Amino acid sequence: MAFGNLKISIRLGAAFAVLMLLMLGMIVTSIVRFASVGAVNDKIIRRDWVSAAAANTIDAAAREDAKRTLALFILPDQAARAKSYQRIDADKAAIDAALATLGGLAVTAEDKEALAKVQSARATYSTSFLKVADLVEAGSKDEDAAMMNSETFPALDALLDDIKAMVDRQKNQVDASGAVARDDIASSRNLMIGLGVFGLLAGVSLASWITRSITIPLNEAVDVAKHVARGDLTRNIAPGGTDETGQLLQALKEMNDSLAHTVGEVRAATKAISGASSEIASGNLDLSGRTESQASSLEETASTVEELTATVKQKCRQCAPSEPTGADGLGCRAERRRGGRRGRRHDGIDQG
Repeated sequence: MAFGNLKISIRLGAAFAVLMLLMLGMIVTSIVRFASVGAVNDKIIRRDWVSAAAANTIDAAAREDAKRTLALFILPDQAARAKSYQRIDADKAAIDAALATLGGLAVTAEDKEALAKVQSARATYSTSFLKVADLVEAGSKDEDAAMMNSETFPALDALLDDIKAMVDRQKNQVDASGAVARDDIASSRNLMIGLGVFGLLAGVSLASWITRSITIPLNEAVDVAKHVARGDLTRNIAPGGTDETGQLLQALKEMNDSLAHTVGEVRAATKAISGASSEIASGNLDLSGRTESQASSLEETASTVEELTATVKQKCRQCAPSEPTGADGLGCRAERRRGGRRGRRHDGIDQG
């Protein structure tokens, strides 16, 4: 079955269903894309920034330790050196905590390798620092200065280099995660715009198509009704569908055909009546002609009778003073009686 033959309610329902599916697709896509962006942001906040902050803490604490280690040589007072040792221990505790944080967040092999290098360099530096501290407290300035230059400072430099590499690595990870988040946001925006434009075009196309599928047959039905109202029954009607509008056009076609058939029958009857009327008129004319001919004959007869009557009356008047006797007198009296009867018949004809 063609889609155009479906009921109007079904077509409208299907169009609304398509639009609802498009909206649902946009909602699901938005949720998925926002979830992706949220996951990237969560990684940045919960892992990358925390790792970067821990690496910066380690870098700052290590540099602070280097300054305090150098200060041991210029602090003659043991109490002052004790405070410096306390601060160095606090920095070590901060570095231990930061290293533990990094250990918990290290996922890739590269992260774990970089963390292991920092821990190894820190262990080397810590061992050398303890030796230097013992020599400082023992008062062996020449030996502690030599060890500081030959062992402790190189170990500190190696530690700081490894820490810097780890900080740079964490910074790059934050930048990479930020780029991923920006790309996700941009792709989500473009996808939403694309889906919105597609949904808009689909909605406009569906609305236009359904509107045309309904209004065009209705306009044709209105045009057919106007032609019928003007008395034009020759319009060719093609229903072209089985939906409500197609059924309406089919009903109009049947009505138009029925009216045309009825009008044809009326015209045939009118033509027959017209022929019969012509025949009756012709018969009336013929009858009128014959009646006029008979009336003319009667008038001539009446005129002849009148002349005859006048002659008889004249003769009777002539005979009246001396009515003859015998055969002539009987003839005159018979003639008067016949004349009287003809006069009465003539009067009856005139009255008729």
